[in-house]
Amino acid sequence: MMFSCDTPLFSCRIAPLGGVRPLPSRYSATGVPKRQLEFLTGRALAEQCLTAQGASETYVARGDNRAPIWPDGFCGSISHSDQLCAAIAGRAENVPGIGVDLAEEKSVEAALSDVVCHPDDDPQLTLTELFCAKEAFYKLWHPVTDVFLEFRDVVLRIDDGHITAEVMKAHRPSDKLSGTTGRIWRVAGHHLSAFSAGPHAIEALNTLGHMLKIEQGA
Repeated sequence: MMFSCDTPLFSCRIAPLGGVRPLPSRYSATGVPKRQLEFLTGRALAEQCLTAQGASETYVARGDNRAPIWPDGFCGSISHSDQLCAAIAGRAENVPGIGVDLAEEKSVEAALSDVVCHPDDDPQLTLTELFCAKEAFYKLWHPVTDVFLEFRDVVLRIDDGHITAEVMKAHRPSDKLSGTTGRIWRVAGHHLSAFSAGPHAIEALNTLGHMLKIEQGA
């Protein structure tokens, strides 16, 4: 395990692909061996997070769109790169929504700039940071709204380390998304971004950032 953090609001795990043993046997993983390893490592970390949060059921099903289906009363998110996997989960009554994404530094090619970037995106964020943070936001957004977004449907701005997301596409507002905020950090050659919603969102992300700094000796 590379990183483990348990708080009253959420639990987070980060590990190398295949770095969790034993891998859960109750899931049906498909695809090439590497794809199976990504899927099973993510589920193993997600189950650890749910257990730490007191869930009696830790099975994370897979929806028709391949997105995780979390046990009743809980929300969470899973992400992986070619090297690492991350999972985060919490009780929905404390954190009504949360999304996480990992991206290797400078892994997004400049040719994708027109796909990822909106003209009003904050220039303080690099292309890969924008990609990573928008992915994290979408993982928070979609389970709540069931509304599909393109990268350019979201404008990101950063102030004092906190990222705000403005959705440019017409949508029906949701109280569950009130207080949405995001952060982004560097972890082992990667960008790690997380978005959370609700009255405890800032506290949750500040705590995660603090624990990451401690883990990395910063």
